[in-house]
Amino acid sequence: MDPNILIINALSPTQVYFEWPAASDNVGVAGYNIYLAPSGTYDYSVIATVYGKTNCIITLPDTPGISYPVSIRAFDAAGNLSAYYTPWNMTPGESDGVYLVGAYLTAINPGSPPASSTGPSIEDSVNVPLKPMIKLNFKNNVVNDGVWDNSTYSNKSCVTMQTAAGASVPVDVIRFIDDADGFNERNNIFVTPVGTLTPGTQYKIIISADLMPKNKKRTMMFERVVNFTTEASATGSPAWPSGCNLTASNITPSGVTLTWTPADSGAGVTSYAIIRNNSDIIASVAGTATSCDITGLTAGTTYTFQVQAFNSATNWSSPGPSATATTTVDTAAPTWPAGGTLTATGATSTGLTLTWSAATDDTAVTGYQIYKDGTLYTTVSGSTLTCNVTGLNPGTTYTFKVEAGDAASHWTTDGPSVTAATTADTTAPVWPAGSALTASNILDTALTLTWSAAADDAAVTGYQIYKDGTLYTTVSGGTLTCNVTGLTAGTTYSFQVQAGDAAGHWTTDGPSAGATTAPSGGSAKYTVTPAADTAYTVGETADGIDTMTAHSGGPVNFTVDISPVTAHPGTEKAVFVHLRNNLQLNLSTAVADFDTVTAAQAAFNVQPGDVVKVYIVDDLNTAVDTNPVVLE
Repeated sequence: MDPNILIINALSPTQVYFEWPAASDNVGVAGYNIYLAPSGTYDYSVIATVYGKTNCIITLPDTPGISYPVSIRAFDAAGNLSAYYTPWNMTPGESDGVYLVGAYLTAINPGSPPASSTGPSIEDSVNVPLKPMIKLNFKNNVVNDGVWDNSTYSNKSCVTMQTAAGASVPVDVIRFIDDADGFNERNNIFVTPVGTLTPGTQYKIIISADLMPKNKKRTMMFERVVNFTTEASATGSPAWPSGCNLTASNITPSGVTLTWTPADSGAGVTSYAIIRNNSDIIASVAGTATSCDITGLTAGTTYTFQVQAFNSATNWSSPGPSATATTTVDTAAPTWPAGGTLTATGATSTGLTLTWSAATDDTAVTGYQIYKDGTLYTTVSGSTLTCNVTGLNPGTTYTFKVEAGDAASHWTTDGPSVTAATTADTTAPVWPAGSALTASNILDTALTLTWSAAADDAAVTGYQIYKDGTLYTTVSGGTLTCNVTGLTAGTTYSFQVQAGDAAGHWTTDGPSAGATTAPSGGSAKYTVTPAADTAYTVGETADGIDTMTAHSGGPVNFTVDISPVTAHPGTEKAVFVHLRNNLQLNLSTAVADFDTVTAAQAAFNVQPGDVVKVYIVDDLNTAVDTNPVVLE
């Protein structure tokens, strides 16, 4: 069974649905045991058994943030059990899918951006208002444009309402449009009946299994139904007077002003919400307001707006007045005010800072382009009026210019400019106090040098390594180590490192170190002996690497005893390699000074016949020019 094709989806903070590929048997698979272990262990116990299917719903302990190992074993009619399926971890409340957290009465509170209140739960409630706004709160984002209402996904269409008898109830399904990081409403869908519900009547909200989170990982997978009953008599909803209207004025390419007739105040209007295109809540204002400025619209686009009223009983008004407006087309670029300037300050040998006056636009300045010697250097947002320019050459004069643009991609051509020069690089890098050069991994013919980083007013571009006063090699400025080879056994050497910059200035006071190579044939060595265990058979490869071959499946601890033959300075790594059919599955290392530490251990989830190889090395890293030295 391949863990990469598992399907796992949380149905609630503690319930998880998952399914797995079928196992095979020479006679037939009868069923599956599902195992759960306490957090941080592999002490499995059976929590569910299924027959004739490869899926299951399990309930995890209600401890958010704690992961629990889960695994599966297939069994046949004779009771024979398979090896453990490769375990995975499940955490209560965590999912890359989506599920309903709760359904609540809500109201839209005044603010920018608008926000919703969280009232009492409506699930199985018998006192829901006749004109409610209901907030459906989900795990994960469900209102992103990619899943809200398009030809592929439509979360807006996944929420419906019916009577208990199954008759359809017309509803408005809406969202807040701001999907920025940290925005609190992106996990919420809002539902309100178009008309007034019947007192004392049972209704249900149905959430389709097709509801999809923003990440498009997994749908709801199962339909969710929320039952509720309306109050016995109406508490009163805001009403709109006869002849009320909503008007649009001050129309620009990106905005409009909406003005409306107040709703009747007898029901206590606390706030108004503005809905765009019968889908998006884009603004909310206090119940005393009768107008609202809408911004962030697209030029040359027709919009339908509607205003709705709320009261303190979380009642939604009857349908409010609506208006249609088309934003004007943006045809003009931003403009620079008289006396607009671009200034350069803080020049160094490799950079400087540019600052400029703000441009203006009939909609909004959305960006600034910074040019260096006629070539675009970078683009920043319309709210940014400064730019740090880096990567310049010392002692060089540059001409900079800034241009402003809007959302319609109209850019100015007459932006302010400035000429500025970087300072000359006249000094070599410097070594901070306490800088050191150290020698390690000393063998008979090789060793490793490591040093502290030097500093430069521009940048350190290289390091020169000297051996007994003669240049041995040069490495890049981002490298702080060097493997020295070709040495003579039992010989003392003197090393020094110097730092340089792009202008060719090199230090002369770099740190130094002396080191003596090991005697010939005196390289560090260790003896590795696998500990006796009934879980595996001990063996050895043709090249002398110790092996342990597993007898049965499941989690197994592999232990080896280690003793030094010849000491090695510092720490070493015991490397355990898990193989199946000669293919590496996992690798684990234990780091210690095995001159004093006498054992190492690694745990793998194995199948019968899996092989674990173990050996000692001086180091293990991903550097392309470094190979570990085997010390066994």
